[in-house]
Amino acid sequence: PMRRGLEGMKPGGKRENRGLKKAILHRIRKMGRITFREFMDFCLYHPQYGYYCSNKEIIGKEGDYYTSPCVHPIFGGMIAKQIHQMWVLMGKNSQFHIVEFGSGKGLLCYDILSYLREKEPVFFESVSYQMLEASPFSREEAEAILSGDGFGERVQWVNPQELESENFRVQGCILSNELIDSFPVHVVTFRDGRLREIYVTSEDGGFREELGDPSSGQLEGYFQKLGITLEEGQRAEVNLMALEWVDAVARILTDGFVVTIDYGHEAEILYSPLPSSGT
Repeated sequence: PMRRGLEGMKPGGKRENRGLKKAILHRIRKMGRITFREFMDFCLYHPQYGYYCSNKEIIGKEGDYYTSPCVHPIFGGMIAKQIHQMWVLMGKNSQFHIVEFGSGKGLLCYDILSYLREKEPVFFESVSYQMLEASPFSREEAEAILSGDGFGERVQWVNPQELESENFRVQGCILSNELIDSFPVHVVTFRDGRLREIYVTSEDGGFREELGDPSSGQLEGYFQKLGITLEEGQRAEVNLMALEWVDAVARILTDGFVVTIDYGHEAEILYSPLPSSGT
């Protein structure tokens, strides 16, 4: 919903989150305008008011959308089968790490471990499953689901700060499902022959967009690396956080595989003139 702009935050709007709005306006008044990436980060991940940190049901039948693990355990079984193949290719080590980023309610973890316990019991005994999840509510649900079927002792929770440690290294598989597309994005446009960035500032108790110079040289470098030049007036999104995530994964993975599942267009289509408004 954030990709549609600022209409969901207008005063009196049905989706207005007053606590969140107050927090963002306080940040703008104190520090000045913010990038759309920061605005989106507030909306999705603010520890008290953010969408993914709320205690409402977000994923599944009672939530706003489905992910594949909500539909059928065959999805997790399919991933588990491939992870077992990875273990074989790596020489059947006595310890195999599965690290899942954005683990949500733990359904994928549950289905993977259930499959391995039933179909590959020898490999199951070698598996250490580590999970990272921003939402305290989802983590509580995951702990209840996993401990209820005896998986609690096999699963450890990882704080993001631990990823910076020299001791945190992975031999096995780093896994994510519908994670990268939920990262906050920068929004840019091409005006008067140069790249400009969309900022969010305050106006009359609400928000408005404001053009400015790019907040980071990485934005121009991103398009240069892709060999893409936007057309005049074209608006687009740049997910620099995805690149940061890839860097972090490359640093912590010493031996093994990365499986990340998401959806979207390749750059040539995503940054083509249509749709000119991005998303």
